[in-house]
Order: sequence, then structure tokens, then C-alpha cells
Amino acid sequence: MKKKAGNKSGADAAAVLMLEDGTFYKGKSAGFSGEAAGLITFDNSVGGYQELLTDPAVKGHIICMTWPEQGNTGVNSTDAESGAVHAAGFVAAQISRYTSSWRAEGDFRSYLIKNKVTAIDSLDVRAIVRHIIKKGEMGAVISAVDFDKTSLLKKARAAAKIKITAVSTDKEYKWDSRKKIKGLDLFSKEAVYLKVSDNKRKFKVAVFDFGIKNSTLKMFASAGCEVIVLPADTKAGRVAELKADGVFLSSGPGDPREMKEIQARIKQLLGKVPVFATGLGCQLMASAAGIKIDRMKAGHRGGNHSIINLETKGVEVTSQYHGFAINAQSLKKSKSGFKPLLIDLNDGDVEGIEAKKLKAFGIQYYPQARPGKHDAPFVFNRFIDYMKSAKGVK
Repeated sequence: MKKKAGNKSGADAAAVLMLEDGTFYKGKSAGFSGEAAGLITFDNSVGGYQELLTDPAVKGHIICMTWPEQGNTGVNSTDAESGAVHAAGFVAAQISRYTSSWRAEGDFRSYLIKNKVTAIDSLDVRAIVRHIIKKGEMGAVISAVDFDKTSLLKKARAAAKIKITAVSTDKEYKWDSRKKIKGLDLFSKEAVYLKVSDNKRKFKVAVFDFGIKNSTLKMFASAGCEVIVLPADTKAGRVAELKADGVFLSSGPGDPREMKEIQARIKQLLGKVPVFATGLGCQLMASAAGIKIDRMKAGHRGGNHSIINLETKGVEVTSQYHGFAINAQSLKKSKSGFKPLLIDLNDGDVEGIEAKKLKAFGIQYYPQARPGKHDAPFVFNRFIDYMKSAKGVK
């Protein structure tokens, strides 16, 4: 949300974390030595810190990692999910001073400084996470330049009121899939599902960019799709002009309940073209269908969320990062045709919905799972099957 200028490096210098309810922690500066305010969340993934920081869905968030050691494998250009770091701040028990990975192109601390990410370590992350789970996600501020508790509390409370908008491209563009696939790291997660291209691109997918991840685009390319990326405010009629075979609604940051214009455009698309949605896109699609969305006390954030497929009874472990949930009772009463498809086994939350007659479905987790498990084939194949059905091909 807000980043205040400070010294480039303040390793071992004092730093503090203040939450909007007055909870206060002392630690050490471990990145850009400045100040950052945002919504404090947590993530329990063991790795994938670079993917997480560059995921547009974390815009304005101060992320507290539960795994004690962060940064020991460094950073590289392949793992970035976008062209920028979107997190407001970073909290860890320990941010490594050493790098040990053949893939590393730089160390994590230098990466934080270069991207002006205010970070703090040497504090009890378990206590912080327990507090978030008990009290809920809230405004917070990390500072290595201001240590006055009254001042910090005011900043933390102000951070809780700042609204986050979707991160989107300004202009429509065709994603250069062949170039991206050619440079794909053979040891990356996407390569596991990479198929041989027939050079004909059977399906054209219009991607509404609310904060698209690079790995999602790679998955569409690996499935043989031509990808056209559209700004978040694109009118529904553009899909017909492009003669798109399907629409993808991406994940991203922000409160879906406040994006009324986007909901209205999605409503115009439902039933006219196959639709696949993830994260924020799934919440927007549900809202467009008249289904209520609730803000979660403490979101689903991490790489170990087990879900069950109500059709197949199969269970998968998924990577999730969402702070809004589909209201199960509203979904049950809905006349839109949407039904629950996937349920979280930890708390019973709806993690996937589908309307077969509309050829539309959405999930709350990351299908390409960076960071996380390999669960991509099911959802991408389902979307392709819908496009095949709509197009009348086998």
C-alpha cells in the first residue's frame, strides 16, 4: 500500500511491526530499511517466496511467512510471476544471508532492497500468525525509521482502510506464447504439463486480467491455446469481436463486492461463451450470478489446503491465497445454475463452483500452483472440454 523511503540497507538495524489493534513486535530490518503499511496476512508455504511476492494478488499485503527460514535458495528471473513485486512488506523468523541453489541469480536480501520491500525478521512468527487467526487480518505497518508507538498505531489503522484495486494491463495484447514456451525452464512446474504444439492453436482464449500470473499464461500455451490478454475494464462485446472460444477470469487483489461494473460485464458473458475463473475471477463470476461473497476472518493462504471434488470424490492438496469466500447458503439458494464443485476439507468452505448448462466454472485455488502442488490438468482439461463442446469439435 504505502512505502516510505529509507536507507537502502539496514541489515541488523532495529525494526518494528505494529498491528492496528496495538499489538507490537520488535525485530531486525532484513530488506529495504524504510517503512511499509498494508493488510497483514500469512502464508504457510515452505518455499516459493519470490513467486508469492510477485503475485499481483498480494498487492498491498504485508506477508508473514510461517516457515522459519526464507531466502536460502535466492532468486532468479524464471520464478517471477509478474514484472514487479506487489507485496507491501515481508515478515519472517529468519531471512537467510546465504544462497545455495544452482538456479540462483542473486540473493534474496539484495532482491528485497532492490525492489524496496521493507522486511523484518528475528521475531516470533508463530505468535503473529496465531494472533491473526484469532483476531483476523488487519492493518499493519513495518518500520525501521519510526519507532513511536502512537505514530505507528495511527499508520496501521489507516492502512486497514485503504482500498485495493485490481492490477491489470492498460492495453490489450496477444501473449507471445511460443517465445515463452521456448524459454521455459525444463525443470519448472509448467514443463511437467507441456504438450507438443501443433502450431494451429485450436482455441482462442480471452483473458480478463485482474492480476494475471505468468505461470497461468504458460499453462494456457501448453494446452495449445492462443491467448489474448484484456484490461480488467474491457467491455463484454470485445469477446465476440475477437471470436474467442472461451473466457478466462484471472485471480488478483481487491474486494470483489465493490467491482460492480466488472460483475455486470461478466454477467453478459455467462451462457454465451465458456468461462473459467480463478481466485478473484471466481468471486466476481459468483457475484455476477447473484451469489453472496463474504470476507474471511483469516484467509486461506498457503500450500497445504486439502479439497474434495464432489463429483469424483477425489482429494487434492492445493495452493491457495484468498481472503474472500463464496457463501454456501447463498449458493444453495441461487437460481443461477451454479452448484458447489469443490469443498475445503479443513473448514467446509466452497472452493469451486460450476454451472454446466452455462459451461462455466471457477475455483478459489491456484491451478498451476506456484508455489504448490501439481493440480493443473483437471481444471484446464475441463475448460478445454467446454470449448470443444461449444465449438462442436472432438
